[in-house]
Amino acid sequence: MRKFASVEDVPPYEWKTPLQRSIQLLKRHRDVMFREMPEMAPISMIITNLATHAYSGEADIYDAVTGIVARMRSFIKPVYPRVPNPTAPSEDYADKWRKNPLLEKNFLVWHAQVQQDLARLHTLTRDGMDREIQGRFDVQLTRDHLSHIGNSFPAKVSAAVAAPSVFVPSAPKPWGK
Repeated sequence: MRKFASVEDVPPYEWKTPLQRSIQLLKRHRDVMFREMPEMAPISMIITNLATHAYSGEADIYDAVTGIVARMRSFIKPVYPRVPNPTAPSEDYADKWRKNPLLEKNFLVWHAQVQQDLARLHTLTRDGMDREIQGRFDVQLTRDHLSHIGNSFPAKVSAAVAAPSVFVPSAPKPWGK
C-alpha cells in the first residue's frame, strides 16, 4: 500500500469507484457470514456479475450498495444460464446450483441477510453501528471513523474523486453499447 501527499497525486488506476467498494463490502459480508463453511458461500463471480448489472451509477457508496442489493436478484435468469458470463453467455456462473441446490439457497439466504443488515444500519446509534459492523463485516471502526459518521447512519460516503467515464468501443456484450 502506497501513500500519496494529496488526492491529485493518486493515479487514476488506483481510484476505487462506488461500484468497486460496494462489491468489496458485499464480498466481505459474504466471507464473514460463511466463515465456518466457505465452500458453501456464493462465489465471487456471481456477486460481481450481479452487482455490476445492478449498479445504477450512484456516487454515494451507501446508496450504491443498497441499490445494488435491492436490484441484483432481478438479474438472475429463471432459465439456464442463470447468471451468464458476459463474455461467453452460454457459460453459467451458477452452473453448480444445478448440482447442489443448497448453493442457490445459500445465495438467497446471504442476499436476504445483507439486505436486512444494510437496512438495520439506519436505526443504529454510533455505538450500535460499531457493534453491527464488527459483527457483520468483522471490521473495527476507529473513533475517528465514528466521529465522521455523526449520530445516525447513513453518513454520505462519496468517492473522493469522481470516477472517470470509460468507453470501450469493442467491449463484449452486455458491457458494450
